[in-house]
Amino acid sequence: MSVSGHCSICGAAVENVQHVLRDCPETIDLWRQIVPVTLWRTFCNLDGDRWLRWNLCNRGGSKQVDDWKLIFVITCWWAWRRHNTRVFEGKRVSNHAITASVNAIRISLTEAQSRFQLVDGRRSPTKEKGH
Repeated sequence: MSVSGHCSICGAAVENVQHVLRDCPETIDLWRQIVPVTLWRTFCNLDGDRWLRWNLCNRGGSKQVDDWKLIFVITCWWAWRRHNTRVFEGKRVSNHAITASVNAIRISLTEAQSRFQLVDGRRSPTKEKGH
């Protein structure tokens, strides 16, 4: 966040965490590519704490997206990173680049997670075929 309190990207008078993660116009455009249309109104109208809980505890209200929590946290991380990249390095990161990265990270984490199975109450790596 900038020293002046104004958003360095859009010039909004209030630059807080909620603004960076959701309300900045660049971030809104990013979320529009990810959030199902039927959930958009709720997604945008919850305050900070309720917004976080709704997305982390209720799959963002989406029954269609099994890994919503993962998509949500990766997208929040990217929104924060993009903002800081713009403020401190003067570089832009496109929504297209972010959505591609979110998907790649999601796939990598899901694949890594699937390589583990419960054994005696602990997680152990599964053996790969041919080894």
